[in-house]
Amino acid sequence: MNLISWREEYLIGIPMIDNRHIQLVDIINSLNNAVVECRSQDTLESTFEQLHHYITEHFSEEEEFMKSINYPQLSQHIQIHNDFRAEIKEFYAKYKEGDSFAAMPFVMYLRDWFVNHICFRDSLIKPYIKNENS
Repeated sequence: MNLISWREEYLIGIPMIDNRHIQLVDIINSLNNAVVECRSQDTLESTFEQLHHYITEHFSEEEEFMKSINYPQLSQHIQIHNDFRAEIKEFYAKYKEGDSFAAMPFVMYLRDWFVNHICFRDSLIKPYIKNENS
């Protein structure tokens, strides 16, 4: 069962970033499936670690791209990414302490964060991309 279905409206127009977002949706859906299907703790931890690694890599690439186009809201965007990283670490700490009930709310948080971040934050770079390609 997919928690997030990919939609064209999530595209920002940069294939590298769009492909990363598609892969991120796949990882979030995998984490959701692991939680819903009550998979082993090892599976959940492995999927979570994949998510953490992927987000770290993706955010770095996205921030570098924004820097390359002189995106004026780069520092705010980096702060949003840093806040999200902190949320992930907090969830993982709770989970590792034995709070298995934290998993489902976290998956819902991931869904909401992803959709809102793409639609209301990442989409703000579209005009700057068009200016760069002009």
